[in-house]
Amino acid sequence: MTVNPIPPAPVVTNIGTTLYSSAPTGNQWYYSATSSGTGAPISGATGQTYVATQDGYYWSVVTINGCSSDSSNHKLVITTGIDSHSSSGINVYPNPNEGVFTLMITSPKEEKYNLRVFNNLGVQIFEMKNLDVVGTTRQTIDLSSATSGIYTIVIWNSNYSSVKKVVVSK
Repeated sequence: MTVNPIPPAPVVTNIGTTLYSSAPTGNQWYYSATSSGTGAPISGATGQTYVATQDGYYWSVVTINGCSSDSSNHKLVITTGIDSHSSSGINVYPNPNEGVFTLMITSPKEEKYNLRVFNNLGVQIFEMKNLDVVGTTRQTIDLSSATSGIYTIVIWNSNYSSVKKVVVSK
């Protein structure tokens, strides 16, 4: 007899109407028009990403070796009035993590970004300058030497800045 572990519940984030699961495989996306709805699986939506087609709540359940995770967080997506080419998007995943995570930046034009990571005392523990972004760029950030805690990521370029929080849990 083989006992397979239950996969951890994924974390879902989004940039505009594009949803991202922290689980690279085994996803099944769900949709509900209301927050109290039970939802239904979206036919054929089994990738790590899914582009929402209507307003409502979206989430993922991961199934690996016949075992299913709890459902992820439910993300409200409003599709009305979103222009996917009008602004930059920044996403950090997985979150929480064990000190290694991906920073994903989407920009409609070529830009250079800088980033700094600060611990909960405001001490800078990491810096990256002149990250070239064209379209979507993914950059792995390794804070594996950092202790468990909440870290602040400040990302900026000449026209845009963003602050993200990341949880390192070991």
